[in-house]
Amino acid sequence: MRALEELDVVVVPSTFPDNSPLVIHEALSAGIPVVASRIGGIPELVAGEVNGILCAPGDREGLRTALLRFVHDPLLRERLAAGAKICRHISDQAAEIRAVYDSLCT
Repeated sequence: MRALEELDVVVVPSTFPDNSPLVIHEALSAGIPVVASRIGGIPELVAGEVNGILCAPGDREGLRTALLRFVHDPLLRERLAAGAKICRHISDQAAEIRAVYDSLCT
């Protein structure tokens, strides 16, 4: 988490349809906006213009444009960071899944 505190934004330019990249969970839990590819399960975590910005996979120009928005709009990071706070912490998610498993085993 200390390393994340140094970041303004986390960039996840995936071209593979990841289900739920841990780095996105970590960034959002730390209140850091994410710029990521619109592929796999990523759009379920990154809500465009709420806690990050989504780009087409492999779209270098779209990624460049998204990152330049942070340069040209100093309030964008703060607005998206406020939206990032809505992400549930991964330990809460793990506890919820464990409770489901425990209920099935009894």
